[in-house]
Amino acid sequence: MSSGQASERAATGASPAAGTNVLLVVPQGSYAIEPLAATLRLHHPDWPISAVWCGDPQLRPYAPANVRWAELAHAGHAWERELVGSKPPHVEWRKALASTRSAIAGGVERVVLLWVGSIGVLGPIGELACGTGLTAVPHVLGELDFDGLAPSESDLLDAGPFSAGAAAFGRDAIPIIDWLMPRLADQAVSVGRWLGRAGEIFGVIRVESDAIGAGPWRWPVGDVRLLDVPGFDVDQPWM
Repeated sequence: MSSGQASERAATGASPAAGTNVLLVVPQGSYAIEPLAATLRLHHPDWPISAVWCGDPQLRPYAPANVRWAELAHAGHAWERELVGSKPPHVEWRKALASTRSAIAGGVERVVLLWVGSIGVLGPIGELACGTGLTAVPHVLGELDFDGLAPSESDLLDAGPFSAGAAAFGRDAIPIIDWLMPRLADQAVSVGRWLGRAGEIFGVIRVESDAIGAGPWRWPVGDVRLLDVPGFDVDQPWM
């Protein structure tokens, strides 16, 4: 889709299309993959799950049952060198998008990206699986209070409009991926801002459900189906 055709649509409760795969992005650290994989299998048993490791190859954990490591998509690129010289989440995104592009080029209808350690799935998240291009989770669904407290509108401008922990790319998203990949090497700009810019150029489906994306930016009155809590520490939940 060209810049003159860019559009922004909302996904509020549409039925997910068939052919959705999940890619769990696993940062360096001691993050447990199985809890997120288990809840995905519970709520979306027909979504195959793979994972991409974004750390020292010698420290890669074992994959849980029914989760495979996505490896071959990165052949020919010095990912280990880039992981050492870059900061998360930019290099994690670049590695995840390389796998996503390979999957789509191989015939997968759609890939849902979820960051292990930041995302929790508590219910169905089919709203992420309804588009053929970019689907993104907004940080906020309206305006933030102008009360001197954080997060503020200026914080939102720095972070960008969309979460860096959950997104989806459909069969028509390869031009979006090819646009994002080199630009994500610019780590001075947040991932959320790059996703926002991609949405302006190519179009984006915004997941407008209050239950998808609960976290430090917003919290719904009703049920939560997807938690977005980057940097959450169970030992210091108040931080």
